[in-house]
This record gives sequence, structure tokens and C-alpha cells, in this order.
Amino acid sequence: MKLVSGVPQRGTKKRGYAQKHNWLVIKREYISDPTVSVRDLAKKHIVPLPSLQKRVAEEKWTLLREEVQTRAELALTKEAESDVLEVKKRHVRIARLMQKIGIEALEKHKYLPKSSKEAREFVVEGVKMEKQAMGMDDKKPMPALIGIVQAQKEIIGQYQEAEIVSNEEES
Repeated sequence: MKLVSGVPQRGTKKRGYAQKHNWLVIKREYISDPTVSVRDLAKKHIVPLPSLQKRVAEEKWTLLREEVQTRAELALTKEAESDVLEVKKRHVRIARLMQKIGIEALEKHKYLPKSSKEAREFVVEGVKMEKQAMGMDDKKPMPALIGIVQAQKEIIGQYQEAEIVSNEEES
């Protein structure tokens, strides 16, 4: 038995002396790393496997692990959405600037395009880019917009049905 200043060290046993483990560290490691197993932690921290399994089950560490992973994935998704939103905003600003330059060229002749066709193309391209950046291009309708329109149609249908029933009751 290893003794340092009369205190048993990890991995040593002394009758009547309960080994102390830093359960908070073990729990944090288990919850934060989905690749680590209970068996790995038991070996690493010199904890009897049945004791660790019991604590994991009683304190619902696996559920906590899943919640932490879900929150982490959600945070990453929100960050990615924010990045996409910034790119779309930038594209809209560029598209609107292109439209403005094209319109000014047509109206004020500050920039003399080689032809009116060239100025028109500038405006058309700016509008096209703006639509794409806002998800309004003709090739693929904006999913959120489709959902809103569908919900409105359903609500209108419900009101129409209620109105028909109301009219029938009055007659």
C-alpha cells in the first residue's frame, strides 16, 4: 500500500477507508465527451466500474449528455444561420447597389454605358441577384413563404366553412 504523509493514494485500499473520487470531474468528462465510455472513465479515474455505472444511472448522466450535445448542436446551427443571414444581407446590398448604379446611368447619364442595353442589363442583373439573395427567385419558391401562404389558405377555408354553417343556421 502506498502512503504519502499517512494518506492512502488512489488505487490503494485500506480497510474502513472509503476512497474519494472527484465525481464532478468524472461527470463533466462523461457529459462533455460523447466518445468516452463509462468503462474508459472507470479505468482512467480508478473507480470501480459498478460504482460508476450506478452513479451514471442514478444521476441520469446519459440524459444530461444528450441534452448538452443537443444544445451544442443547436448553438452551432444558430451560428451557421447567422452566417448565412449575413451573407444574404451582403448580397442584397450589392444587388441594390448594382440596381442603383444602373438606374442612375439611365436617368442622369453620369455613367455613359456603351448602350441602353448595357444599363438595362445592370438593373436586371441587380434585381435578379436581389431576388436570389432574398430567396425569391423563380427557380425555387421560398419555403417559409409557401408555409405562410398555405396557413393563410387554411385559415380562410375555416372562416368560409364557419360562415356557411352560420348562414345555414340563420335560414
